[in-house]
Amino acid sequence: MVSEATEILEKLQQFLNRTDKRLEKLATMLRWCNRMDLPKEVCYDAVYIYSRRGYEGVTTAVACMYVAATKHGVKLSTRKAYNVTGVRFSSIKNVIKRMMRLEGVSEPTVEELTRKAVKTLGLGPEVEEKALALYREAREKANISGAQKRSIIAACIYAATQSLGIKATEREVAKATGTTEVTLRRWHQKISKAMKW
Repeated sequence: MVSEATEILEKLQQFLNRTDKRLEKLATMLRWCNRMDLPKEVCYDAVYIYSRRGYEGVTTAVACMYVAATKHGVKLSTRKAYNVTGVRFSSIKNVIKRMMRLEGVSEPTVEELTRKAVKTLGLGPEVEEKALALYREAREKANISGAQKRSIIAACIYAATQSLGIKATEREVAKATGTTEVTLRRWHQKISKAMKW
């Protein structure tokens, strides 16, 4: 009888230890989300996805944050994620692709990203149309097939505002598209040179 009670207590202690470790991992994820200034719904969704994945390692936790952010249309900066978590994007991109497939999440289209950025900037549909036309032209002529969509979209929106005579700063466009001013400027110069704008 005593040995049965001891066995039950040992099993209960093992269960509690596993639960403590899981709660600790979830708390760490929430702290990371908070330090990256992610919206609450992204954080909760990331924790939910992570808990469904069996509380795997750190890379899975960070991948869950990327998937949740993409699902909610929030740009998660790879640099910021690395600074907070210590996990490089290059080491988890395959995990992210697999998880996105499993979660039924897809990357937003160029049109969706452009529409959202133009709306955030408070610009009209003429800017959206011009930016999309520039994007298509740049993809064909500037040989930028493997480049980051957001960066090219930012450069095209900025070029569209300039060509239409609408005032928008590099900082505003970069923020609306989820890139940096340096990235926007670099892609704008690269595309401008290739396209002879």
